[in-house]
Amino acid sequence: MKFYLHLGLALLLSPFVKAQGEYQPVAKFIAEYCVKCHGPDKVESGVRLDNIRKIDAELWLNIYDQLKHADMPPPKATQPPDEIAEQITKLVDAITRDDRFTIATGYRRLNKREYRNTVRDLLGLSDDYFDPAAGVFEDEIEEGFDTNSESLIISNELLLEYLRSATISLNTALYTEATEMPKTGKTTFTAKQFTIGGQFAGINKGYAVQRQKKGGISPKQYNSVIPTSGKYRITATAMGIDRNPKLPAPGSPFKMSLMAEFAGTTKTFQVFNIKDDEFAPYSKVIWLEKGARPFYQGHVSPKPRTINRRRPAGKPWPIPALAIKDITIEGPLDTEWPPQTYKTTFQMDEMPDFTDRKTREVILRNFMSRAFRRQVDRTELARYTEYLEDQHKKQGSWLKAYIRTFAAIMASTDFLYIKEDLGKLEPFQLASRLSYFLWSSMPDMELLRLANSGDLLKKDVYLAQLRRMLKDPKAKHFVEGFASQWLSLDELGSMRPSEDDKSYKFYYKDQLEKFMRQETLLFFEHVLFENRPITDFLDSDYTFLNKPLADLYKIPFTGGKEMKLAKLPKNSVRGGLLGHASIHAITSNGVETLPVTRGHWVLDQLMGTPPPPPPEEVPAIVPDLSGKKTARDLLDAHRKDPKCYACHRIMDPPGLALENFDIIGRYRDTYGKGTPKIDAAGEYLGTKFSDVRGLRKALLKNKDTFTYYFIVKLAEYAKGRKLNRNDHEIVKSISNKAVNYDYQFMFILGEILTSDLMLKR
Repeated sequence: MKFYLHLGLALLLSPFVKAQGEYQPVAKFIAEYCVKCHGPDKVESGVRLDNIRKIDAELWLNIYDQLKHADMPPPKATQPPDEIAEQITKLVDAITRDDRFTIATGYRRLNKREYRNTVRDLLGLSDDYFDPAAGVFEDEIEEGFDTNSESLIISNELLLEYLRSATISLNTALYTEATEMPKTGKTTFTAKQFTIGGQFAGINKGYAVQRQKKGGISPKQYNSVIPTSGKYRITATAMGIDRNPKLPAPGSPFKMSLMAEFAGTTKTFQVFNIKDDEFAPYSKVIWLEKGARPFYQGHVSPKPRTINRRRPAGKPWPIPALAIKDITIEGPLDTEWPPQTYKTTFQMDEMPDFTDRKTREVILRNFMSRAFRRQVDRTELARYTEYLEDQHKKQGSWLKAYIRTFAAIMASTDFLYIKEDLGKLEPFQLASRLSYFLWSSMPDMELLRLANSGDLLKKDVYLAQLRRMLKDPKAKHFVEGFASQWLSLDELGSMRPSEDDKSYKFYYKDQLEKFMRQETLLFFEHVLFENRPITDFLDSDYTFLNKPLADLYKIPFTGGKEMKLAKLPKNSVRGGLLGHASIHAITSNGVETLPVTRGHWVLDQLMGTPPPPPPEEVPAIVPDLSGKKTARDLLDAHRKDPKCYACHRIMDPPGLALENFDIIGRYRDTYGKGTPKIDAAGEYLGTKFSDVRGLRKALLKNKDTFTYYFIVKLAEYAKGRKLNRNDHEIVKSISNKAVNYDYQFMFILGEILTSDLMLKR
């Protein structure tokens, strides 16, 4: 049996075992001393070593630490001779430093965010009216960030999605063969010119009413004002009517969707929150294909069955309805000629002369170089040139031939994958690493030019590019991409409180969910661009507020819905991330707070020290539906199980410290009328606290741990993989230096960007 385990492990370590025979003793050692407790029959602590993979860098680090400290094999198990243990420890140390045992980011697919931004920048498309990634499957990220190369697999189905999406994007960017700018028209349709679901609309006091019919409100003669594909501004003068204030739903805004139907598919462009009983204009610039039917659909709230259930006997209540007085269609909205999409895609200021062979070659070479983010060789160019010529023969149009050829380029692995070699990155690879880290998109022309000349490898040039890129508006994608995933903000809204619960009606009416997210992202952005200490994430005397959020926090505020930097009251519970309602909402389930989830979030997201997953045989904590037991009571009982105690004694205190915040972040002293005062006291790593303010101080005592793992997360996001041993030594060095620079964010980021964390694969 041991022979087969040894053989299997050796094969799993291949090809490195074959290349370097000195690693073969490691496979033999694992089979001899480890798989009895970490194999198919028994999986201690969730670690299984009979199927260890050569790319599992994190597990190699774990093995090394266990061997170095002589923690494994455990005392009661068969022990290896000292000289063998020492030899294996040295070999495993070598493995953790060997780049070939690192997760292979050398071939990483663009994630959906990066794909969207890259296509947008490649073709000059606008975020305002078109989403290039709308037809692409969602990424299935098992763990870590959406830059994790292990999770970014590809399939035949996904390749077809990329080809279809590229074709749609190119048809949107290169939408006409016209040689001059089309004229812009503007037409307003009144209610008499509407249809609802294909039937003539009912008219009431000069406006059309939609109650339950599907198909929406649309102008009958829409075709006459959409002569060509392009950008159009669609405006409806609308309001919600007949919403009974005795029902629960009027606490939330009436919703109206702007949609379009084309070729059997329906797309939603925007959902508007509209006023009750007061006409107002609602406008949006969208992309419409020639022949598309734009329409507005109201969302009835509450549902008719709720109305029927609530209405008094013999007293009819009308069903809430969408009322539209007029619809204006303006377009196409070209403001320059050629359109910006043509200039960006073809890299020419004038409409190209496709009949000129040299022009066609320049266009193709430039597009390929930008799409592949590197120089293009003659063989590649010849292959796509042949395809372009063939498509021209079939399509009878150079523009259509380019669309087909560009789509093939955008469905190739050279476009869809970021490719990196072992060791130091080449200039073009460094340009891509840098741009996808800070912009989540392709390098711009300046970066590509510096990569082509090799000047990007010069330190002064490189540093100048870092400063330029961080000042660029595209740096917002770093804030949104990294911060949203680091803090799990993407989960906000996945479990909302009930709209029927009157105590949460303002949550919907005031759009608190949107402002919660903005507070946290603006806070992150402020710490970054104002070069604040990253310890502000643990505790601060400021945040970002508007009137609805300030009302939720019970903090005096002068202003409206615009988010502003705000000084917090002295000794406020709102300092740092732990005071943000977004964090309280994502660690609740829409019905009750989840102290265990909150404690896990603090340990994992902030401190980088998550507890191991619970044993499978441990039962879940059963909530007390009677309300007689508090969260602390339930957790105290759960910790009595010896299998649960070790993790929960560390995880529960920070979670219970946040119990004063309810499921949407409101501060409370009790769980409700007649209940005892919430006990938020606890202890974290030897520091006792009485509430969230004390917890913040306890976390600050461990700011070096926070700093270390914050750097780890930044590096993993940038590299698209777990860090290896060499990487961790660089992290430790940066973390130690950060102490002398007051933990400033820009210093830390600069150290990462100029270290081998960025410059090497």
